[in-house]
Amino acid sequence: MLDVANVYRRAHAAMIALGMARSDPVYKPLETEDLKSFIVREQERQFGDSKNIRQSWIWGNLSFIDISVLSTKIQQDLRVHWCRTKANTERWAEEKELVQEEMIRTLHFFDYQAHLWRNRAHEGNGSAGSTAYVHK
Repeated sequence: MLDVANVYRRAHAAMIALGMARSDPVYKPLETEDLKSFIVREQERQFGDSKNIRQSWIWGNLSFIDISVLSTKIQQDLRVHWCRTKANTERWAEEKELVQEEMIRTLHFFDYQAHLWRNRAHEGNGSAGSTAYVHK
């Protein structure tokens, strides 16, 4: 695996020397952590694995692979990987949406509570302690 990675790194350096931008979106620098393979078999997975895995950019765009020459097993593995990656992406997008909505509701709740306590102080029904609490 490291031999192939070194070949890519040399090719990447050569393309930069020939004028390719360092920030090219397709041919990115290859880091050691990018070389970790994805887990396909269920028995290799552990509960919570998807939370700790940083998905490598090399598994995101497989359009350069001629899928017709791959074995059926590899094709199935790539499909499983794609489905899991898509599910993780959708789950985290949903989680982001939920957290944002939760924050909006929290802010509305505290605005409501502040308004409620200000009204209690202005009505004069509250004790001196509750009035002092409002102005705290």
